Amino acid sequence: MEQIFFNLFNNAITVMKDGGHLEISVKRQDTNSLLITFADNGPGIPQADLKHVFEPFFYTRAGESRTGLGLAVTYALVQEIGGQISVQSELGKGTHFHIRLPLKMERNDSKNTREYDYDG
Repeated sequence: MEQIFFNLFNNAITVMKDGGHLEISVKRQDTNSLLITFADNGPGIPQADLKHVFEPFFYTRAGESRTGLGLAVTYALVQEIGGQISVQSELGKGTHFHIRLPLKMERNDSKNTREYDYDG
């Protein structure tokens, strides 16, 4: 979770170079999941690029030395814990990343199956 949050936070801060607003919200979506939203008022992502943002090595900011792996790693980590991530963006208005995470996850290992309850 730390890596997921760091990547999304870092991306938002990077694109809002001259200041901006980042809102992170968490709410229970239904009885089985949480919805975490990272919403910034940065420059937004062009529609043509939205379908590629989770692809490895996809990077559009020329002149900066970045790897283009942050969102690909984020996507993989969210999937690994049984969640889903999506993105919405509008040029000039900002970008929203939505992460849906299960409240209960099953972990399969070679010895047994454990259930992790994040609902407290």
